[in-house]
Amino acid sequence: MDASKVDFMRLNIVVKMGFMLTWVNAVLSASSTEQLSTIFEQCCQEPDSCLEWRPLFSGNSSATIQAICSLASITCDSEQNIIELKAPGMGLTCNLPDAPIQELQKLQSLDLSNNRISGPIPEFLPESLVEIRMNNNELIGAVPHSLATHPNLETLRLDYNQIESLPIEWTSMVYDASNSPFPLQAVHLGHNTLQGSFPQGLAYFPLLRVLELQHNTLSGPIEPKDSSGAFRQLNLLDVSDNSLSGTLPSWTDSVKTFIAGTGNTFTTASDSNASSSGLSGGAIAGIVIGVLVGVGCIATAIVLLLIRKRKSSTTTTTKEPSNAYERYI
Repeated sequence: MDASKVDFMRLNIVVKMGFMLTWVNAVLSASSTEQLSTIFEQCCQEPDSCLEWRPLFSGNSSATIQAICSLASITCDSEQNIIELKAPGMGLTCNLPDAPIQELQKLQSLDLSNNRISGPIPEFLPESLVEIRMNNNELIGAVPHSLATHPNLETLRLDYNQIESLPIEWTSMVYDASNSPFPLQAVHLGHNTLQGSFPQGLAYFPLLRVLELQHNTLSGPIEPKDSSGAFRQLNLLDVSDNSLSGTLPSWTDSVKTFIAGTGNTFTTASDSNASSSGLSGGAIAGIVIGVLVGVGCIATAIVLLLIRKRKSSTTTTTKEPSNAYERYI
């Protein structure tokens, strides 16, 4: 084949690939624009909400991806994909499943905290997410299974909502996560309506450092009992104001800040040993009191004996008359 024809064909392929990449980027940009526009339509109905977004989407305004990426609450990558959506306290009021968050496939950071977002958390959120902050909202239901084993998630803040249950991957030892790639480092689930057992499945998430479960209705013991490798990186564990019970595992001693708080009825290993020896707490207290009383009686007898001996000695040496007692009347 003529070399000039080969060069022409190569040039044609390069040009077509360039047009294709341009088309793909245009589609992605249009998709991001449509998704954020849908979020605005669904969640920004209140007149004082989403003030930063309002000029772009109100009335006949037609937002461009360039304008969206220039917003303080939005961060885009070099290909104009939205990678950060941070809208804390912007007055969003909507049902979360109606907001197409899951369509933002390049999203890495999502902050919708301090709003009035309701409904359950969608089962499938972008796998690109590294942090999710949706605390102080009105979310209900369960933590979805997809978040339990999310491949990239490091921080999960869902505190101050109405979440009721945890995924089985966290509440049971259904798999060995000791060699897992799960990068989860912080789980904030305090001030919800969680029921069920302590999430022992998180014990072998190798990077977990913070676990907050305070002000819920969790019950049963803190597990696992086996201390080998359990929560080996944990710096903060807060389980205050629950209904947990039982003997504290030995691994809790290595947690830098362990907050048992009120509402729980824990015993330590030493308490368990005393109980297993056949002596109850009341019996031990009775023995201690009895010993103290006995020591007091002996001390009193010794003092009285010394006083009597002193009187006897005084009478013999001074030879007091029989009416000496009258001097002290």
